[in-house]
Amino acid sequence: MLADPRILEAALRLVPYPIALVEPDAQVVFFNRAAERCTGFAEADVLGKPLETLARFCRTTLPLGDASGSPLGHMAVFEALADAPVSLSSAAMGAILGRSPAIRAIVDTVRRLGPSEAAVLVTGESGTGKELVARAVHAASRRSKGPFVPLNCAALPAELVESEVFGHVRGAFTGAIRDRLGAVEQADGGTFFLDEIGDMPMALQSKLLRLLQEKTFQRVGDSQLRQANIRVVSATHVDLTRAVAEGRFRQDLLYRLRVIPLHLPPLRERPEDIVQLATMLLARRSADAGRPALHFGTGALRLLEEHPWPGNVRELVNVIDYVIALAKGDEVTEEELPVDVGTQTTPRQRPAPRGRYASTDRRTDGTDGTEAARIRKVLDAHGFHRQRSADALGMDRVTLYRKMREYGIDGPR
Repeated sequence: MLADPRILEAALRLVPYPIALVEPDAQVVFFNRAAERCTGFAEADVLGKPLETLARFCRTTLPLGDASGSPLGHMAVFEALADAPVSLSSAAMGAILGRSPAIRAIVDTVRRLGPSEAAVLVTGESGTGKELVARAVHAASRRSKGPFVPLNCAALPAELVESEVFGHVRGAFTGAIRDRLGAVEQADGGTFFLDEIGDMPMALQSKLLRLLQEKTFQRVGDSQLRQANIRVVSATHVDLTRAVAEGRFRQDLLYRLRVIPLHLPPLRERPEDIVQLATMLLARRSADAGRPALHFGTGALRLLEEHPWPGNVRELVNVIDYVIALAKGDEVTEEELPVDVGTQTTPRQRPAPRGRYASTDRRTDGTDGTEAARIRKVLDAHGFHRQRSADALGMDRVTLYRKMREYGIDGPR
């Protein structure tokens, strides 16, 4: 038997399973780091609170008793199996993270694609992580030990795209002083990833079609027909069906590229993923930066979940890097988030909050200016005491802070 209970507490804190210890009156008395990561709550936010506040995360509770069988409380294990976050590790890009149905469906499809050589087309807005999905497809395939060669079609001048894709021989054009391998040959035995395929010039699309149909190609300026041993994955933010209708993209090429379609929805359409993504990114990137472990406070998580994320996951990564650089303590507060988080849309444009940190206030006035005047009036009446003002307005203090920031109310006139 351990003489020092601190030894047991230290061990439980490092256990990789998300658990809490609950006294007989159902009050939480212990909350380990894994529980913080999977629920998004900090330990300080839940200690002394009833377990009922965490019911949505609770998978099971196990009774605890002493040697004589007298009840001591319960151990709660979090994250219901049906809603467990899923991830598919990729050697170069970390993991696809999320508990939303869309992400779970993508991960399931990628796993089942393992034996397949079919072409995959990943669609979605800029910043959603399309290359991450493409790398996951490669990592799950039989070609995972081969190279993954990406080529961004939008980043190259039209006259150079063909050479970058297929390579060229010496003298093929001015400046071609030696033979050069293209991406197709560099990807031999692996995966060739064509990013922003919607921007590929029409003149090159027919040659790409032959590559997909016959697995053959020619270097620029060469007559020799070469075999391609590659699997093609492509991605775009462009609506290719519309591009076909407008004559900007070949329909037969679209059919060849879109054998397996994967659509990655924007972050604003999967708010249930925001807390997990933010929490995991904060842990990973703060460790990479050599910073002690950081965690988001409840107010900061609320603002993150309400933000519309026009830049998607790429924007979230930038926010994470911002707070890692500037956070003063271990807990990231709402005041330490970039000023545009939570205020980028006007209140009437903001989508109705759907996540667990969504604020409970409801607007009853007709214009932003009316509410701003009402908030300022109440703040003035209470000497700008935030808690008393929030109580008088019928909202929590975090919501009041957010609204003050939206309306530019930073102190008494």
